[in-house]
Amino acid sequence: MEISAVEITKSLLSDLKQLSTCTGEPVAAVFADSILRKMRSLHDMYMDDPYTEIVMALHDALAYQNNWIAYVSEQYQDVYNLFLSLVEREKITNVEVENAILTLE
Repeated sequence: MEISAVEITKSLLSDLKQLSTCTGEPVAAVFADSILRKMRSLHDMYMDDPYTEIVMALHDALAYQNNWIAYVSEQYQDVYNLFLSLVEREKITNVEVENAILTLE
């Protein structure tokens, strides 16, 4: 059975929660790596999915020059809350995608 884009996005939640608790510590790299790998899988499997658009906006921000290191706990918690609100829905609209990407910026 193929995992959906929503399920892959949901799988990011635990890593985001962990990352929000250990920013600045060496173990944060483990969770950041896990998040970035899951994001690439989502992109490879569901390039045109609305969830992928949002996740890849975060991916680009985190991956660019290893910016994930500079983010603070509250930022990861905010991303966690945003993704949690999105994955609770069956489908998301283009407006919700645009608003989520703006929120990430």
